Amino acid sequence: MKNNSRFVLGTAVVLLAVWVACARQGFPPGGPVDRTPPHVVRTYPQSGAVRVPLDAVIEVEFNERVRPGTVEDALFLSPAPLEPLRLKWKGRRLRIRVPGGLRPDRTYVLTIGAGARDLRNNMMRESVLLAFSTGDSLDRGEIGGWVFSADGPAAGVLVAAYDLAEQPQPDPARDAADYFSQTGEDGRFDLGYLRRSRYRVFAWKDRDANRLWGVGDEDLGVPWRDVSLLDSLRRGGVLLRLAALDTLPPRAVDARSPDSRHVDVRLSEPADLTRSAGWSAVILRPHGGRVVPSTAFLDDRNPDRLHLVTGEDLSGSLSLVLRGLADAWGNRAESDTLRFDVEARPDTSRPRLAESIPADSSRAILPRQRFDIWFSEAVDTAGTLRAVALLDTAGESLPVTATWHTPAHLSLNPSATLPARCWLRLTLDGPRFRDFAGNALADSTVTLWFQAVQRDTLSSISGRITDQRPDGKGPVHLILRRPQGDWRREIVLPAPGPYLFRDLFPGLYVLELYRDRNGDGQWSPGWPRPFEPAERYVVYPDTIKVRARWANEGNDFAIPW
Repeated sequence: MKNNSRFVLGTAVVLLAVWVACARQGFPPGGPVDRTPPHVVRTYPQSGAVRVPLDAVIEVEFNERVRPGTVEDALFLSPAPLEPLRLKWKGRRLRIRVPGGLRPDRTYVLTIGAGARDLRNNMMRESVLLAFSTGDSLDRGEIGGWVFSADGPAAGVLVAAYDLAEQPQPDPARDAADYFSQTGEDGRFDLGYLRRSRYRVFAWKDRDANRLWGVGDEDLGVPWRDVSLLDSLRRGGVLLRLAALDTLPPRAVDARSPDSRHVDVRLSEPADLTRSAGWSAVILRPHGGRVVPSTAFLDDRNPDRLHLVTGEDLSGSLSLVLRGLADAWGNRAESDTLRFDVEARPDTSRPRLAESIPADSSRAILPRQRFDIWFSEAVDTAGTLRAVALLDTAGESLPVTATWHTPAHLSLNPSATLPARCWLRLTLDGPRFRDFAGNALADSTVTLWFQAVQRDTLSSISGRITDQRPDGKGPVHLILRRPQGDWRREIVLPAPGPYLFRDLFPGLYVLELYRDRNGDGQWSPGWPRPFEPAERYVVYPDTIKVRARWANEGNDFAIPW
């Protein structure tokens, strides 16, 4: 009986515990997820303090616990001490000792960059500046601006200012800057409490947190001019654009041959044939003899791929010699040799349609849409233009202008506005498209279908460009893009003046421009040392909203000095 009573009692306790647990079900403990960014609530000295003792210990207190490493990586004291700062954490409070003490009669700026994060990984919204002086007054100079990448505003980027009176030719790869800051979520930065002088400002994504630019590993923003605080203590509107500055020419890193007539080469970086005047490719046989490719071209969808087609069969162990191939920065390879093997397989594969833009069955193409067609390999372009037709619903041919960009890329531009709300057919006569071994297109007829929108459902963006520099030179490149995605359109003005982007779908757009000082058709990012200023680059201050049937006019902006 006792054992039965104990069993019943134990069972009752277990059931009661389960019932209580079930009765307490509801929202999980801990409350809502913390999405509030951390911020500084107290500092010593207070910002703006003067006559601070030379042996003072700096203190910073946050409103919550933070990740120490993220704060320390985003912490800068200017002017920088000769030895690393000594940091000690106690809960939410950070104590900072300066080795050797502070210097007399100097303005110091302690910056905590926006890269600092709390335990929930929330990032500070903007950098914090603590300025104090060991003398009787503070320096009051300010420099502000934005940093952009190719995708838009660049957050968490290190911004470094060099006092040109102290360092006339600063090199961010070797020289510690006099002042540091970090960009916020919108790419904005502020450098404050600077002394009257001239400054050179750089920006880079400091991945290794060593406060120096990593050549080849970190994108760098080079200014288009220096900033003077001699006649004014406030300078704003400084724009820096990050770019992957490169000092090495492209080289061949791999070569593969799908058959005895083709060699596909992978390069270390994209090449630029417009900067590669006189470049050449030669294939050397092991026991003497050389083969010059009959066709050589870059894949314009993947410009780090070089395609070679030969007029004779290859086999065995060969050497590829490239001379004069350059990248977008003009780095040119004098000579580059790569060994590779080829199996003696005949070319029996048939070319095929690899991609079209717009894609087949697209329903919303523009009234003057350009059609781009890529083939899987090079084709013999002779006589192929008669094998392409753009037809309306009634089967009537629409006039187009055809252009071969490479032996694998054909584009068609309509000579007139395309009819709207009807299906258009783009056809390719397969037997007329043959590769250099005589293999015809895999399909006897390729048919792509498209439908154009009515022009009155589209809109436009227009305005006027002016230049604040009277002696400004070079054409003006305007680039319109979506805030997300890879859609972009570019127009080039011979000089500042009115501009117009036609036939735009409703939506949001970002407008940017640069003035092509050297006339090479692309934005030049400059170089830090010897200093070569970047070409002037501007982003329109607001995102432009386009509505159907409503022209968006008056988007004027000036290229700064």
